[in-house]
Formats: sequence, structure tokens, C-alpha cells
Amino acid sequence: MLPSSGVTLGQLFSRGKVELLVRKEAGKSTAFRWGGRRREFAGQYLGEMLLISGLCPIGEKMGLFSKIPRRLGFRMNETMRGTHRLVKDYETRDGNIIPAGSELPFEFSCKWGHPNLVDYFNPLGNDFCSALLTGTVTIGGVCEAASMRGSLEFRYLTESLIRYAFDFEVDGRPYAFVGEKRDIRPWNLHRTHTTCFGTVTDVEDGTKLCDAVVHFDLKDLPTFAGSLRLES
Repeated sequence: MLPSSGVTLGQLFSRGKVELLVRKEAGKSTAFRWGGRRREFAGQYLGEMLLISGLCPIGEKMGLFSKIPRRLGFRMNETMRGTHRLVKDYETRDGNIIPAGSELPFEFSCKWGHPNLVDYFNPLGNDFCSALLTGTVTIGGVCEAASMRGSLEFRYLTESLIRYAFDFEVDGRPYAFVGEKRDIRPWNLHRTHTTCFGTVTDVEDGTKLCDAVVHFDLKDLPTFAGSLRLES
């Protein structure tokens, strides 16, 4: 049975299966299980498993979520790395011009989660599968470890995608990033769940700065999985 806090995802996947134990009453629990290889269902896939249980039409009547503390939330850490290609010339702070078409590194490291699991997995609520995202973004030639803030939305059932959106500033000028993991299907998770296609837009004039493709490295999976924390 899950403690109320300090649970790592590694513990959840210790037998190679996803298990969420929801306390119904003293001494009893109900288990939701979705079997599968650890690599396929670790980390972000926990959200999909919980989404399915949350959509169960009789779940609320059965009281499956009635004993979850209203202030029990979660958080995870994630890093995506890749490259970006400038679509227009960019002038750096020291006056150098980086020409359009230049391909440079792109990376963002973030913490995402929600302070209330019940709200997060409520399909009728405004926060359904939408997490707060904060962290830093490094765009070669543009910025290094700039603070950013935004959201991470899991849209498995409606659009078969995951959307990252965050805002940041470079020398006081606002920019916005929107990226998507697209065409997510059960048979292509190793590819679609690790590749994000995005763009950076100059908020002041509405023009696109660059296109980016970033990846989640499966070598980081143990670190990512171990970063899950339940917080009350």
C-alpha cells in the first residue's frame, strides 16, 4: 500500500507492473494494474494508467478516490535535449549575427506536477491531466538556463499527443515555446513518447525564431522514474 508521501516510481515498478493502491477503508485496498515492460510504462505512462482508472464510470460510486487526501499532489523532473534551427537572423547581446538556418543545441530541464491528484485526474475538471511546468531552457546562441514557466498537458484520448508550453525572457524580451509529442499510439511509445517537435516565437512581434526537435534519452529513464514524489 502506498504511503501518503515520499513514494518513488522505482518502488511502484519494482515488479515490472504498474500498481496504484487506493485505500478504500481501514485494512482494505483496491489495486489497479496495467502489466507491461518497465521501459514502456515507467515515468510518464503512469499518467495514462491513472487516466483510465479515473474515467471508469463507476469509479466515483465505488468510492475509489474518496480516501485520497484532497491536498495530495505529485511532481516529476524531466530533461529534453536536441537541436534548434533558426528561421531568421538573430543578433546576440554582443552584436554578433547568427544567420538563419544555423543549427544549434536546445535543451530544457523542468519540474512538472500538480498539487492535487483528485483535480488532476478528474475528467470533468479544468485541470484534467494538465500540470504546472517550471524550469530552465538553454537555446544555443540565444540564452543559457533562462527561467521558464508553463504547462504540460496529456491529450492522449482527444488528440494523441502531449503538449509542452512555456514562456521565458531573453534580455527582457519575451518568448514562448510550444512543443508536442505527436501521434502517440500503444505500438510506437518508444519513439513518439521520447520525441518533441516545437517552435519558439518572439512574443513582441509574433514572428517565429526557430524550430526545435528535442528528445528524452532513455538512458535518463531511471533518474526520471526515480524523481516521482507524492506530496501532501
